[in-house]
Amino acid sequence: MLFPLHFPFLSLSPLCSLWLSSLPRLWPLFPRIIRTGSCKNSISVRFQCTIFSMKGSFLLNSDEIILGRDPVCQIVLGLPPISRRHAAIRRSAQGYSLCDLGSANGTTLNGSPVGEKATPLHPGDVLVLAGAVRLHVEQAPGEPPSLILDGGVWIDAASREVYVDGNLVEPALSPAQFTLLNALYQAAGRLLSRGEIVSAVWPGVDPAGVSDEAVDGLVKRLRQRLRSAEGGDLLQSVRGRGLRLTHY
Repeated sequence: MLFPLHFPFLSLSPLCSLWLSSLPRLWPLFPRIIRTGSCKNSISVRFQCTIFSMKGSFLLNSDEIILGRDPVCQIVLGLPPISRRHAAIRRSAQGYSLCDLGSANGTTLNGSPVGEKATPLHPGDVLVLAGAVRLHVEQAPGEPPSLILDGGVWIDAASREVYVDGNLVEPALSPAQFTLLNALYQAAGRLLSRGEIVSAVWPGVDPAGVSDEAVDGLVKRLRQRLRSAEGGDLLQSVRGRGLRLTHY
């Protein structure tokens, strides 16, 4: 469900009003929830009311919108690889443009790196911040363009933390579950065969010595863990061919 947010005034559904009224008490428990901050020039934001999911629709009708991890940004993205002030979308007489603000891990537009020089934005364009957050541009007839925040999986290889739609998966995955998910993540949507899964999770073990029950059980447990993180079914099994991650 979409509802409007207008700064400094709010017009909310009763459910979301109730949730926001308890925000001061709940906020410390959910530091990674995406937020929308106030800004110098009031903006309208359309936000999808999935409280624990990093998904949203942001109406681009301000002269400048900053994306980053800093709470003062207009669009706050709370993942570790996102810089405090990561990127900016600016409006001019020629339309909207994107620029990187010297972020640590970069920004791409349709697969090409974006620097500090303004790059025009068009409907259908895909933005990726730090390789972790993917957004795309949509525009309805007669409406300003909207920035749509896509869900997915992000893995912090150093800490072995896993995020699904911006939410940290807790408790942590088991070593075998993490190894399988990381192999699927690195495959970037390519199907992994049973042999490839065995080699990744049980390196040095003869595939013939790993039962189908062991592989199927691991896949089932990982699928359940990802579903419990509000991610839906992110694993797709293709009979006779293998397994892949559908959102990465």
